[in-house]
Amino acid sequence: MKKLLLFIASTILSLACSIDTNYLDCLTKHITKSDGFAVNGFFYLYDFNKNGQIERNDWIYYSNDSKKSYRLLGVQPTSDNAFGWQQLASLPQDMDELPTGFFIYLGFYGDESTAFSWIYVPNRSEPFEVYKLMGTTPTGSFVYFDLDCDGYPNPLPDIGLQAFQKPHVPLPGEETGQNGYKMIFNYTGQYQLNCDPTVFGSSSSSSSSSSPIIGKASVRIKSNMQGSVSLPDGAKIFVPTGAVPLEENGSIGEMIFTIEKKNLSTPYSSGGIRMENHIYELGPEGFIFSNPVKITLPILPGTDPNKIVGIATKDQQTGKWHVIPSNVDKAARIVTASILHFSPYGLASFEAGTDSGAWERWKQQHGGYIYVSGGTDTYAPNPFMSIGGNPGLPVKAEYGVCTDGYTISDTEAYNNWFQFTNDYNVIAESTADNHRNDPQKAFLPSGSYNLIEFVCRSEYNNRDPLYLPKYDTYWRRISPTPTIISPGTALYFVRTDDLNDGSWTKGTPPCWGEPTAATGTGKLQITLTWHVKADIDLYVTDPNGKTIYWYNTIVPSGGKLDRDNQCGNFEMGKPENIYWENTPPNGTYKVAVEYYDYCGQEVHNVAYTVRIVKNGQLLGTYTGTLSSEGDRKDVTTFTYP
Repeated sequence: MKKLLLFIASTILSLACSIDTNYLDCLTKHITKSDGFAVNGFFYLYDFNKNGQIERNDWIYYSNDSKKSYRLLGVQPTSDNAFGWQQLASLPQDMDELPTGFFIYLGFYGDESTAFSWIYVPNRSEPFEVYKLMGTTPTGSFVYFDLDCDGYPNPLPDIGLQAFQKPHVPLPGEETGQNGYKMIFNYTGQYQLNCDPTVFGSSSSSSSSSSPIIGKASVRIKSNMQGSVSLPDGAKIFVPTGAVPLEENGSIGEMIFTIEKKNLSTPYSSGGIRMENHIYELGPEGFIFSNPVKITLPILPGTDPNKIVGIATKDQQTGKWHVIPSNVDKAARIVTASILHFSPYGLASFEAGTDSGAWERWKQQHGGYIYVSGGTDTYAPNPFMSIGGNPGLPVKAEYGVCTDGYTISDTEAYNNWFQFTNDYNVIAESTADNHRNDPQKAFLPSGSYNLIEFVCRSEYNNRDPLYLPKYDTYWRRISPTPTIISPGTALYFVRTDDLNDGSWTKGTPPCWGEPTAATGTGKLQITLTWHVKADIDLYVTDPNGKTIYWYNTIVPSGGKLDRDNQCGNFEMGKPENIYWENTPPNGTYKVAVEYYDYCGQEVHNVAYTVRIVKNGQLLGTYTGTLSSEGDRKDVTTFTYP
């Protein structure tokens, strides 16, 4: 079987010869989880040239999800089609009926890219083997894990097959037997698996962030994908299909989503609320997403859930924390919010009362609730069939309520706590991953609100390598006049499927703001954000001594500045971005920032944040302040790889 696999994997990633035992242990635990994995497709050998020789491109992949078939390396590989998949109009009549092997998508959190989070299982009973896909060569060959560094793929050790649900193994195209394929694996080794998920994405540098890092994680997600990234304590970012903005030229955008858990550097208490001890730096900052992104923060042991006010975000310039609309699930000990922009987040608790019921009494006297339900992962029929939708893919719907204008009559709540802006105005949202716990609710202080409801629909869970899932958004105003929230108010909103009655508008709701086009990510990305009108510049010097900045936007090593937020085209919060699309040179990199121009208003002590992502994993976030025009500071140095 090794020789057969060589037609798929002609080279091995260099990292496979320096085995990361933590990666292997975490991968093994993930694969051997009790509920198993669906089989997403079958591989078949087929001699296209009829010359009796099996070539690298003599493989057919049949997608069990989309019912389509592809030839491996049928076309020249590209960045969007790394394996050169070529869709076949029909399957060869003389193709072997039995597949050579099975392809299974893992969604493993330790993988840099979801595109390579797959395993290949040869179709034989003895010996049972599982091969982990690690990447691709520039020519499109599969690259599998090589445990003994001999240039050949190795099966993952100590993994057995506990159960294989298969009605039968038919020739692709048969309608019967194509659903229900599932493999459940078990761990057969004697060695105790020691998995620490928090280390993924960790690296060392000569400078540290402003607060000690407790854990961090990263994942790449494109505009046509959904995905999530989480920490072991339950902190999570869920990104729906379509949330990542397109690039400025209209092509599919890509972002690297990161979570970094830190201790709160300075205790914070103001106006009756207190911040809990841990905060979460979420990235990328400086972007408005095309659709709301859902964040989940855990209520950690030792914290009374009855005192949790909600998720709070930090104003980077003033240092003040503001509560944003949140859903507090006391039983599950989690707090969720749907947001359109990232910044530091944490949980705020009520400290004005002495007992656990004080916060509930305060809310009864100062406002009411919005309840939202209707998110689902079984939207039917597929609403995208008229524009080429895939009938084999499930469709999910998200439903929410937001505000694009308000007047809070309760001055105590307005002055001390609550914040509603274009970044934080999704009051409540019911999504596919929480619809069984509907309704979602959020507290609103007394006042008047211009409410808008929205529905986001998207195909998802796609395993077809070339298919781009369809998605759309509709919105409408709930009332032509402001909705009044007073003490004791309880308003319920439920999703409707009739979006063609003339009252709905297709497109981005006005309460979301305009999405920020995605920037380059590549193998190395350094991003700078700040939140006042001023021209702050980013400088990155590569190991060859060449510096990338506003006057020198491209260097020979491949580094490029693709976003420069200047006074003349200034957008609040818009990032500056420097990246290397391909592998950058090895060595030491230096990062600096400079206060270049006041932009007509003399603002001092401007707070900034720099985020560095290396090979798709978060290196760290670095914060500081620039005092005045002309001030320049070294942020950090780090090495690549």
